[in-house]
Amino acid sequence: MKGEIGFTYFFQGFLLFASAAVLTYACIVPQWVNTVDGGSFGVTGRCDDKGDFSTCSRYHELISDSQRAAAGTMFFGLFLLWLSFFISVSACFFCYTSVAVHRFVIVMGGIFVLLGILFFVGGLDNEEDVCPNAKKFDKGDCTFGHAFLLVIVFDVLVFVIGFLISRPTYHNEERALAKQGHPHHDGDPQHQNYRHTSNSVFIKDTDDKPNTPRVAFA
Repeated sequence: MKGEIGFTYFFQGFLLFASAAVLTYACIVPQWVNTVDGGSFGVTGRCDDKGDFSTCSRYHELISDSQRAAAGTMFFGLFLLWLSFFISVSACFFCYTSVAVHRFVIVMGGIFVLLGILFFVGGLDNEEDVCPNAKKFDKGDCTFGHAFLLVIVFDVLVFVIGFLISRPTYHNEERALAKQGHPHHDGDPQHQNYRHTSNSVFIKDTDDKPNTPRVAFA
């Protein structure tokens, strides 16, 4: 049981880490849109040759409102995702923290990244010099690069993580026991243990007295 629980915590944290890491990479590299002249550009810079990172450079300034909005919202979304991950690590991968709070922060991170994507494609009309026939939300004669596709895929994964994140069943059962006045005390000789069975009946452990019948409490 403990091994399964530990794996659940670890797997949830790993998915969140992988999503935040890939999204960070995808937001930094300038391979969002491949231009007709063999170059590429993204949220933070552009490349003269899309296959050669040595030809890439950062924007010295974001010249359009859409670029500023895309960069601002996406990096704020990334901040929320990394914040949620580090909090979850410090709290045993969600086992000691509020799932509702983590769900809210993760989903909000995904929303801000999505807003950044929309701001970016909404400003493609500013790239007509390298993407003929480009319009708002239309790449024209250009093609989307691998970084843009990674952002789409892993932002969807962020929403999946946010809505599916949960604690193992045993944790919720122990909370229910505590509310009913039956706390579970493992390893404490001064308290009697109660075990939750499949039919929701609490069985009082009397193993220390083998001749004493087990007593069921409704």
